Amino acid sequence: MSTSISTDRKRMSVDLLTPEGSVFSGQAWMVVAPSVSGELGILPRHQPIVAALRPGETRLKMLDDSQLVFATTTGYMSVEEDRVLILVEQAERADEI
Repeated sequence: MSTSISTDRKRMSVDLLTPEGSVFSGQAWMVVAPSVSGELGILPRHQPIVAALRPGETRLKMLDDSQLVFATTTGYMSVEEDRVLILVEQAERADEI
């Protein structure tokens, strides 16, 4: 049994895009996004879904248990085969605001 959490954990490919380009592209084990009907948590092997997003906080749980937080505006999120695509009008890292 491995002692490294990140090698045992399932992962997803995550892309966070705005009209200006890519804000984030990498691997995460969980995504939490503000959908119009409430927060939506996505884990690996989630069923395919398309969700409308409202302005709020989008959180990416990284493989090393750190967390990246982005302030995002309206847009859409698509989940398919361990790939999460988030398309929003604007996104900024919360620690840079």
